[in-house]
Amino acid sequence: MELRYTASRSDIRALLLHNLRYARRLQIVLLVIAGIPVLVGAIDLAAEGTLSGRALVPYLVMGLLGAAILPILAILRTKKHERSLHIEPTGIRTTIGNMRGEVAWRQIDYVADDGRRVFITGKSTNGFVVPASAFGSTEDREALVSSMQRWVREARFTAPAS
Repeated sequence: MELRYTASRSDIRALLLHNLRYARRLQIVLLVIAGIPVLVGAIDLAAEGTLSGRALVPYLVMGLLGAAILPILAILRTKKHERSLHIEPTGIRTTIGNMRGEVAWRQIDYVADDGRRVFITGKSTNGFVVPASAFGSTEDREALVSSMQRWVREARFTAPAS
């Protein structure tokens, strides 16, 4: 099935909020990004003998800012051109402007549908957000989401082709 749509910044925001809530990999990445400055600061302060909660505050702020930049950049980098997704049993082929890509189902972490958007989140934490308006009908959307979820499950138990 081919879907054509343009993702808005609010669509990307919805994907990020959804992934912050459900995508364990993204949560881990953001915790690591936030934690590195705190860990470095704790080590440095401990070596100086000045480790305290108050002394760690600037490192914590740096970590939180670092973790916040990732989602903000994703929103700001939203491609405004029409995207084309070809969704098939083998994976997704995507085209946006001159860029093309392919994503196998084994690279997808999960597919979710909130009724307004379909979220397709990759194991890399990148993803697609497809507005419901890209589908011909609610039934088409529900059927495709069900198929994609099945393909993701099946890909987990199938060895990659060599």
